[in-house]
Amino acid sequence: MAIYMFALAGATAFAPGQTLLAHQRSPISRAAVTMEADVKPVVIGLAADSGCGKSTFMRRMTGIFGGESKLLDIGRETNTLVSDMTTVICLDDYHKWDRTGRKSNPEWPNGITALHADCQLWDKMAEDVTNLKAGKAVDKPIYNHITGELDPDEHVEPTPIVIFEGLHPMYDDRVNEALDLTIYLDITDNVKFAWKLQRDMAERGATFEDVQKAIEGRKPDFKEFVEPQKQKADIIIQALSSH
Repeated sequence: MAIYMFALAGATAFAPGQTLLAHQRSPISRAAVTMEADVKPVVIGLAADSGCGKSTFMRRMTGIFGGESKLLDIGRETNTLVSDMTTVICLDDYHKWDRTGRKSNPEWPNGITALHADCQLWDKMAEDVTNLKAGKAVDKPIYNHITGELDPDEHVEPTPIVIFEGLHPMYDDRVNEALDLTIYLDITDNVKFAWKLQRDMAERGATFEDVQKAIEGRKPDFKEFVEPQKQKADIIIQALSSH
């Protein structure tokens, strides 16, 4: 499997909330990616650590494929982004436990991180990826990032392009085999810390110490369960600090 490396000069290249650098390719016209009605969806997987700009990167990618991305209109909190051509599903929605449950539960009384393989609903994830790839609608779970709770399911219809972004799109063989293209965002530690600090302090009320503690506590599980996916990726995009 070929791996293509792209180095991005500067930590702000895919920083959450920031504009992509000027050297990015011009957007592809919508006509260039129009698909025949009987063609099954193309499924893309994007893997990266938490707070590494996956959602921001996906908004830019949906713009390339056509149409402005927006949250799925279900009348309540959702992580699913949709546009004319694409649906972007956040794999955080397949966490087995809510935020409280990850701190302690009967299986893991001392707690478990969201990066651990045992914290994912693999069977449901594989079922939904397979059905969407086959052009079938799914009723999928929702992880509420605001409350930390697992909300009621949402109904998602297939689109010509379906993107699964999160911590583990390539970890489970069933899910990985359903992906037509895989991308890994490879972020250096100093850039990752800066981005996660910016996001968690602005959006989740975290302190500097909270972010630092969270990153250090998750490192072992990142090394074991997330980073190895880099070896499976078709494309690796690196974000390197320019100083």
